[in-house]
Amino acid sequence: MTDFNFREYVLNENKVYLAKEIGDVLNSTQELSDEVNKIGTRNLVRYSQIIVNKCRGILQGHWGNENRKFLKVLQRCAVALAKSIDESDDLEATIKKVISNLQAIIKKMGIPINAFQISPQPEKNEKPNDVAVQDIAPELPQASGFDTSGVAPTSQMPQK
Repeated sequence: MTDFNFREYVLNENKVYLAKEIGDVLNSTQELSDEVNKIGTRNLVRYSQIIVNKCRGILQGHWGNENRKFLKVLQRCAVALAKSIDESDDLEATIKKVISNLQAIIKKMGIPINAFQISPQPEKNEKPNDVAVQDIAPELPQASGFDTSGVAPTSQMPQK
């Protein structure tokens, strides 16, 4: 049986949880960046303040000395965003810089957050496989199971 080091486990667990929290902030910031042109300035400022408050919540936690370098970068991002809000600076450019800094933090941490990859699409010149083009599902019958299109309507009234 191998020697289990509880201290290493706790340190790694804190780092993974911190990376998840920073990943949530990154995700929120990326969504805000995607919606910049669709929302007004008032909502942009409001959502940016929400992101700053998320960062404050993370920074107020107990993360240990080994994660301090990551927290300092997160703090700089939050301060830059808050300063941009207060000074009515170019908020869009600040959001893009925050996104790049947060991505760099997560990359340095070495913890994958969103490791989705887009699969390559076939070129237009390639012929698709004949099996993939065919409709595999058979014709579905009507929901009742009976073909009622040729039947005359029946009356619910009793006949005399």
